[in-house]
Amino acid sequence: LLTINLSPALSYQPWSCFAIGAGVDVEYARARLDANTGNGFAGQDGYLRNSADGWGFGLHGGILWEPVPTTRLGLNYRSKVN
Repeated sequence: LLTINLSPALSYQPWSCFAIGAGVDVEYARARLDANTGNGFAGQDGYLRNSADGWGFGLHGGILWEPVPTTRLGLNYRSKVN
């Protein structure tokens, strides 16, 4: 199994105590499954190879609030990658 996730993001800070950000998720996955099949009797053994790959896309975003210099509160959202 191989997965690669690219997640670029941009942020904006309109005030010194508040920031927002958003971005996209781009994910590639490749999988391969090799298996020996059968029960060991002559002529009934086999080999099975399955493989698949594909791209998926999603979104993410968040907000950050700093009411005092020693405290930060944040919320984030990450969508399902389709």
